[in-house]
Amino acid sequence: IKAIQSLVDERNANGKFTSLDNLCERIDHKIVSKGSVEALIKVGAMQEFGKRAQLLQVYEDIYVRCQKSKINAAGGFIDMFSSADGEKSALHNITKLPALPEVDDAQKREWEKAILGISITPSLMNKLTPYLQSKNYKMLHEIKEDPASTSAQNSKIPVKIFGEVLRKNVITTKKGDEMCFVEIADATDKINVTLFPRNFAKCDEFEVGEFLNVKGKTQDRNGEVQILADEVKVVKDY
Repeated sequence: IKAIQSLVDERNANGKFTSLDNLCERIDHKIVSKGSVEALIKVGAMQEFGKRAQLLQVYEDIYVRCQKSKINAAGGFIDMFSSADGEKSALHNITKLPALPEVDDAQKREWEKAILGISITPSLMNKLTPYLQSKNYKMLHEIKEDPASTSAQNSKIPVKIFGEVLRKNVITTKKGDEMCFVEIADATDKINVTLFPRNFAKCDEFEVGEFLNVKGKTQDRNGEVQILADEVKVVKDY
């Protein structure tokens, strides 16, 4: 919190930061640590300066250089990139960012969740939700909140869902048949899907993190709604 407040105070007093170099030159290094800068990059707070992948590649060198420059200036020393009054030449203030692809949205959300406690980067499911609803896919929260789905008498309602695989577990029945239990999630909730032996081969076609298009029927199991899969399609292009 102190680090954020220090940055806000500096920006309010002397104007917006124009680059990562500019920020690292102006911060109080006793308050804003290198780890704080890393965290701000990871949650996207510095994306106007470049891609997260690019900034993470160079921030340590920039931070250390600017920190040493301040220490030298405080001690009356002048480094080879400084003018006589101790100010950095603008020519050397902007570090050239490496040509790197941006990290994927899943990595961004993982960092955000770890640092902020929530993910702020829209997931694929968030982006796809309007399209799925227009094609009559059921959102998982709708299935779980539908009284008919939780009624033993009215279960086995046909549904079509789309979601990301969170977990899968393969078991062998007493008859020697293999079944697959999958937990998938959309933007609203998560649900368990059962693949019976007739669909088991599909279980080898996907891994955790991939997306499934499932047609099946609801089933109430001890008060919890699950999906019994009739058709499963692994979606690679979306």
